[in-house]
Amino acid sequence: MLQKKYRILPIFLLVTTFHVIYGKTFITNGPCGRARFGHNLYLYLRAKLVSHATGVPYLYTPFIHSELLHLHHTEKRCPSEKYFAYVTRVKKINHVKSVAAKHRQQNALCVVKYKTDMDIFEAPEAFREKMRELLRPNFSVTKIAIPKDITATVAIHIRRGDVVKMPDYKGKKFFENDHYISALCKLLETLDDQQVYIHLYTDDPNPSALAAHYEAVVASRYRKNNASPGSGLRDQNDTLVGKKNLIFGWNNPEQTPKNIVSDMWNMAEFDYLIYPPASSFSRIASFIGRHKQVVILYDPNEKRQALPPLHNRPEVIPYWLPKT
Repeated sequence: MLQKKYRILPIFLLVTTFHVIYGKTFITNGPCGRARFGHNLYLYLRAKLVSHATGVPYLYTPFIHSELLHLHHTEKRCPSEKYFAYVTRVKKINHVKSVAAKHRQQNALCVVKYKTDMDIFEAPEAFREKMRELLRPNFSVTKIAIPKDITATVAIHIRRGDVVKMPDYKGKKFFENDHYISALCKLLETLDDQQVYIHLYTDDPNPSALAAHYEAVVASRYRKNNASPGSGLRDQNDTLVGKKNLIFGWNNPEQTPKNIVSDMWNMAEFDYLIYPPASSFSRIASFIGRHKQVVILYDPNEKRQALPPLHNRPEVIPYWLPKT
């Protein structure tokens, strides 16, 4: 009797699935194959925002590392596309609305593409709060140990690894170390006499050496009044910048799935964040975070790179590199 019951169960689930989706239009995020965690997660957020804006229900398509997030256990799963009578890839919200109106009598699936006509930062705060809960890790994240007496924290996301050898990413995901350091020094000038902790988040194979380089170059750009920690820093014009005790740290170089998710959430906890414009990973950290200020690097020599609308992000300060 028990065996017969379990034979019927798959049929029951299949019929139930058809019953749930029949005669409705749904939205899902398109899987991005080899794309990294940040890219897939950004696509998920776009799909959720389109669903929120149109009222069309969302169905969850798993992606890389999504099993480590709260959403994996709370979202209703999207069945295979073959179960739908009509499947379409969409870039514009109006497309979703027209599909919903046209296919009311059959099950339709709108797969939201990475680039749509709505940005996640246009979402209301209530939506962001709900997403923070869904993106919450389902494991305990090890917090960064901030040194004692620190009054300001800065996170810098530095992409290295594969992007170094990809010319198309220069000025978008890849920036030279001097560019990051210039943006950091500009930010430090605004922090007066605060004691600052700076943490590098990077896929560089040797993050400790990278942090040592940043520390040495930042120190060389200023002349200290004396050798004691926290002494007044002066620029080349002998103008007092402020008293600073700069301490550098870096992330775990082992890029395990849990470390990657932990890095994103720890980045969100810092007071200030510096990152390249095309990094989805950093963008999501700034979306779930409540940073006092976000500094985004921009290269004026990159013609394909446009400044995104920032009217809904008063905390963002674009840092333009010198034009060559």
